Amino acid sequence: MSLLRHDKRAVRGHSGLVGVDEAGRGALAGPVVAAAVWLEAAFYEDARRCRQGRGINDSKQLSPEVRGEFFAVIEKWRDDGCARVGVAMAS
Repeated sequence: MSLLRHDKRAVRGHSGLVGVDEAGRGALAGPVVAAAVWLEAAFYEDARRCRQGRGINDSKQLSPEVRGEFFAVIEKWRDDGCARVGVAMAS
């Protein structure tokens, strides 16, 4: 099952869905950065946005260039009001 199909099923009956990712070497080796993106349920009904998000998964599996491209996409979703973003760092 694709991640998108999974998410579409998981969001049914809810106001939205949160995706979380972290990057870093761990608390003993250095800072860890974590981010959470909440997507409203209506997001999953918008085929254009779903296509834009295809490929977003584990940040460590993406090149820095692709991460930057997805960052811009997520910022656009946030600006459009269909996403909320939270980021934190701990050492």
